[in-house]
Amino acid sequence: GANLYNRSIVLQGFNKLEQGGRVTLGHYLDSRRETHISASYQLQDVTVTDVAPALRPLFSQQGLTSSAISDLSWDRRDNRLFPTKGFYTAVSGEFAGGPFGGAADFFRARYNARGFVPIPVPLEPILRGNMNMGWIVPTLTDTVPVQERFRVCGINSIRGFGINSLGPRLRVLSQDDPASPDVEFVVGGTQVFTLNLELEFPLIKPAGIRGVLFTDSGNAFEPGAGIVFDDLRYSYGFGIRWFSPIGPLRFEWGFPVDREPGEDARQFEFTIGSFF
Repeated sequence: GANLYNRSIVLQGFNKLEQGGRVTLGHYLDSRRETHISASYQLQDVTVTDVAPALRPLFSQQGLTSSAISDLSWDRRDNRLFPTKGFYTAVSGEFAGGPFGGAADFFRARYNARGFVPIPVPLEPILRGNMNMGWIVPTLTDTVPVQERFRVCGINSIRGFGINSLGPRLRVLSQDDPASPDVEFVVGGTQVFTLNLELEFPLIKPAGIRGVLFTDSGNAFEPGAGIVFDDLRYSYGFGIRWFSPIGPLRFEWGFPVDREPGEDARQFEFTIGSFF
């Protein structure tokens, strides 16, 4: 497989532009096509813009990122697009820089597990679970590039909080002037943990409209701190999903637990596409 991309990602405190491509070779390891292994090479040019002056030294490793990626997955779902039972688990590793060149040097590992359990009661609800863990460490330098660190929150992560708003933070000056007010910047973590639990059930079955109740937890963590479960943030909410002719539509309302100053009481989010 191969792909090319040109994407702009708006984050808190800066914008990230990624232009590049990836080539992949993969192979199933069993006759039932459940276990899959792949190896990829990715080359991308990473540019960071709209950065507060006090944050510019944190982005010294922007430019070309050249990396090798390996993935191993085991898929026992009954349907890969709309699963109702089974499980999926995958682990991946990415090595950037070093012999591959480029401006960024790091190693990143990810683990994902998903489970689907039908409940034999009226409405035939499905209990769905999704867990993600990740680690990133520098290799030839002392720090992980800020633009590569983990940030969580959003409709495909921890719902109920502002997009990419959770994770380690810094207070920095908003301008070069020492008298300017300081602002809080989500610098990102080097470890991440998220857990999503959902109960999905039909509302109007012939039309493909389903309801969902959910609870989420997770956070990103300081370098060297590991995954600190006492620092997890929590949310809950509900949503409506429509498997429309143009694809799955998701309308979801999330509510944070133990709100902190500056956090909204609720977040409404919409997207086209399934979650997990």
